[in-house]
Amino acid sequence: METARQRYSLSTRDDLLSWVLDLLPDPFMCPDNIGASFRVPIRRFEWGSRPLWAVFSLVKGGVSPEEPRIKPFFDYIAKGLTPGDPNAFTDPTLETRQIVFEQVVYGYGLLCLGDELLDRLSSVQQERLVSWLNVANKIELPWGSWYLARVLINCGLRQCGLAYDADRLAADVAAVENMYVGNGWYEDGTPFQLDTYIGSAFHLIALLLERYARSNPLVDCIERAKAFAADYRYWFDSCGRALPFGRSLTYRFAQAAFWSAAALMGERIAPAAEIKDLLCRHLSWWYDSTGRDCLSSIGYGYPGAPIREDYSSPGASFWAFRAFVVLALPQDDPFWGIEPHAFKLKQLHVENEPGVLIESGERHTYMLSAKQYCASGLMGRYSKYGKLCYSTAFGWNASVDGTGIGNFAVDSSLTLSVAGTDQFASRGRIEGYEIHDGYAYSLWGYGAVARIETWLVPVDEFRHIRIHHVESSVPLETYEGGFPVFGWSSKFDCAERNQGSIRLARNMSAPGGDDDNYGQVAGIEDILACRDEIGRKLRQVGLGALVESFAGEWDGREAVAVRQNPATNIYSCEQNAVPALKTRMPATAFHLGCMVYGDPGSQN
Repeated sequence: METARQRYSLSTRDDLLSWVLDLLPDPFMCPDNIGASFRVPIRRFEWGSRPLWAVFSLVKGGVSPEEPRIKPFFDYIAKGLTPGDPNAFTDPTLETRQIVFEQVVYGYGLLCLGDELLDRLSSVQQERLVSWLNVANKIELPWGSWYLARVLINCGLRQCGLAYDADRLAADVAAVENMYVGNGWYEDGTPFQLDTYIGSAFHLIALLLERYARSNPLVDCIERAKAFAADYRYWFDSCGRALPFGRSLTYRFAQAAFWSAAALMGERIAPAAEIKDLLCRHLSWWYDSTGRDCLSSIGYGYPGAPIREDYSSPGASFWAFRAFVVLALPQDDPFWGIEPHAFKLKQLHVENEPGVLIESGERHTYMLSAKQYCASGLMGRYSKYGKLCYSTAFGWNASVDGTGIGNFAVDSSLTLSVAGTDQFASRGRIEGYEIHDGYAYSLWGYGAVARIETWLVPVDEFRHIRIHHVESSVPLETYEGGFPVFGWSSKFDCAERNQGSIRLARNMSAPGGDDDNYGQVAGIEDILACRDEIGRKLRQVGLGALVESFAGEWDGREAVAVRQNPATNIYSCEQNAVPALKTRMPATAFHLGCMVYGDPGSQN
């Protein structure tokens, strides 16, 4: 299937250049009214350093370091490397190792600019740069993409003939190799996460080394990037939106940093016309949706969207500047003259490493997830990794409380509560999974009281099937949620209910209607209301025995609209409602099944 063509708000180098210059902050003016898990000096360092991904790329591409919006960053670097200056950079320690994660951009500067960067520094500042970067070699780092950051630091130093740690470089390269799991995917962290970080951290750095380093210590960078591209292209829909899955979504269009780095490789990763199309569509969508101020706050579709982590400092969103490394290509590079052409996509794509099935359509793209969960205390981890389905159009809701179903993010989840407690939970730790051509399976638990098997089956771009087998030692109350409908209100909007089904839609003639969400529809239908249709699809994908084994044991559910609080969805700050199926079951084994429907309407 070929994705629909769209007009681009950003399609030329001048378009991107103008936007990035507008986005650049004052490096010295970090606000101190946004907290994070690390202290103010590190927050200020992050604020001034992350935009350098764009700044160094612009200078490499021919923009003068004296350009009025560029020069303050070189002043920032000079002051940071001047001992005794109030803005001087501090050395990282085990307790302040976040600094290492930001030092990596200085490695990039050395790698791509070399003497052009060093010549703007005094001899004292150059010596300080070398000693400061080498402190990173003495720090114990968390397992994951941090090691790749240090690889780039040491390669940048080596490229310029400066002191570096060859033994540490070799050890870090070996560590990164141990994170590779195949087909272009790396596992980031313990036990694992496979999300947009794989593109914006692992492959981005690997490709920058391939482009600029005289000797790239990482192996098979091009072949692995090609394999990753074959999967990752499915994470973007026909209007440029990325699947909002996982952590650090406040980085926004860093989701496309991989494609920006791939553009530096000419035709080695994928056809340049297809890379350009995806990159322009994605950046254009962000530009049209959020514009000039889209990086000025923690959020996603709007400032304050519930996606932050404890490490989300004022400058966290500036990771998005990684998406502008393509601007290292000068104006006369052939890439800028290429006519964009959309990737050709299959309707259904299976990705074994991240454990997902992705259904791609002209109007809607969604992901069924069966493998990943977050074992750490990450804020909002059940929403970021635990949903059954992730949609480019509907996004997801975050819980504001575990008590009261209106406060709990019931969308795209099977939500469970010990009957009578009004305290809710959804899928967390996954004990087992299987990924097949037509369905995904996961085994998970609700504490010590219940064991759940879940089968997820894509039907088309608007529909998917869910089947659950639940074994519980206590009576349970359950809610099965579909997609959220933005701005839906029981006073003005439509709710069509039949036996075991509900469909929610916006009434655009009602007060407060808006064109942005015109036509958005979501629904859910219990298996008892569409058993034949579900049965046919399950037999088609080899799950006919599942239907037969549960014959006569399906439990019907009540269709309800669950109102969700304002500012809980990542796309819309308005209240929303989720079509859901509700039931209460005794302590027993029981089976639940449904068809979930979502049409984004004119959002596309």
